[in-house]
Amino acid sequence: MNHLNMTRYAGLLALTLALGVLGVRAQDQSEDSTRNDAKPKPAARGVSQSDIDQQEPPDPLQPDNTPLTGAQEPTLGTTELRHSFWVPGVQVATTIQSPGYKSWLADNYLIGSLSLLKAWSRSSFAVNYSGGGHISTDTQRQPSGAYQELALSQTFEMKRLTLQFLDMYSYLPQSQFGFGGGTPLGDPGAGGYVVPTIPGLGGNYVPNQSIYASLGPRISNAAVIQSTYVLSPRGSLTASGSYGILHFTDPGNIDNYTTIGSLGYNYILNHEDTVGVVYRFSSYHYPGQPQAIGDQSFDIAYSKRITGRLALSVSGGPDWTTFRVPVGKQKSKLSANANVGVNYAIENGGLMLNYFHGISGGGGLFTGSTTDTVTAGLKHGITRVWSGQINMGYARNRSVGANPSIVTTTSPNYTSWYAGGGVGRPIGRNFNFAASYTANIGTTTAQAGCKTNCATTTQTYNYITLSLQWHPRPMTLP
Repeated sequence: MNHLNMTRYAGLLALTLALGVLGVRAQDQSEDSTRNDAKPKPAARGVSQSDIDQQEPPDPLQPDNTPLTGAQEPTLGTTELRHSFWVPGVQVATTIQSPGYKSWLADNYLIGSLSLLKAWSRSSFAVNYSGGGHISTDTQRQPSGAYQELALSQTFEMKRLTLQFLDMYSYLPQSQFGFGGGTPLGDPGAGGYVVPTIPGLGGNYVPNQSIYASLGPRISNAAVIQSTYVLSPRGSLTASGSYGILHFTDPGNIDNYTTIGSLGYNYILNHEDTVGVVYRFSSYHYPGQPQAIGDQSFDIAYSKRITGRLALSVSGGPDWTTFRVPVGKQKSKLSANANVGVNYAIENGGLMLNYFHGISGGGGLFTGSTTDTVTAGLKHGITRVWSGQINMGYARNRSVGANPSIVTTTSPNYTSWYAGGGVGRPIGRNFNFAASYTANIGTTTAQAGCKTNCATTTQTYNYITLSLQWHPRPMTLP
């Protein structure tokens, strides 16, 4: 990427952060000065050192209130931190890898981090950011470069209306699918339970990166505006709009721009169960390519949430896909989509499972793909200080116009796997250490729907990741 584009992206991030802080401050000051019934601000609680040292969250979890038909994934709940604070941090990490060669190389990362939460009586602003660079021991095979990850959330809460601005950004040297092996290298922010909880984006809101054959550094960004309006004690409407980009710095890959708009209705059955319906329109465009894709879906959704114990969401329905340039003889296609998320807490740990089936941007190799993605993870305490985790992921991508029952199509299938595990522990009061091993396996089948004599290529990437993270005691904000 040239310096002009890097400057543009850096400027955009800085502007987003500045507008977020100023916008929330101005909104809150306006409300405080014009509303006599505004709730008093909660008393600031000094951040004690035990908040960092404890292996469990310092406060009881509060119920997750993300809307069922919205863009965010459900969580087990959020920690009620009754103060505004910021935490800087530094991370040193090494990824030792064998990217399909006999010899190994190492990527050495030096990263600065920031986690910030600013809470007012009716609004909040949260940021988790990590940025720095990496130096490779073999610059011909793995060029040195920059590293950035950001999660941002700005929320305004009014009497019936909740308005949110969300952004998920990354600039990584490789695919985000399995990156970091479950260590802090794969997550933005200073680390630990004191960082603000920002739920991830589900479905196809974040651009698809699950094809390992797409090589080189890439920028991914998904920006979302979402509003939820309460109609009754049980019913609410959620509307959202998002814009996503996937841009590769090296030639030979296909960039894509994604625009998504949705409108959903949520109905609370009881304190645990919610049902909903949602209409969603997605469009995919590819710079320099004639193809453009429109996708419409109508889904039925269900969720069960038990704070601190279970977060389950299921949705699915029909998909109607149209092509600007016909694929074969197809100008449109009828299919289905599904999205499942499970987060289950167990003693001293937890289980996570996510599944997605539907249309995506193409992962850098297709102008649109039909994607199946499964990710799963298990975390568990080994001793009082040591914890362990295992994780896996599977993805299958084929051209969105391909028909698996037709053997004559020449569009390839791409299958990606990652599997591994690791351990981690705090060291003293301010350090955290983590180590993991991950195997990434990419398989290309030359002909979609092939039954016999299929040309298949498989490549395995091995990664050993070591991370040492430091952060001081959180510092309160006025």
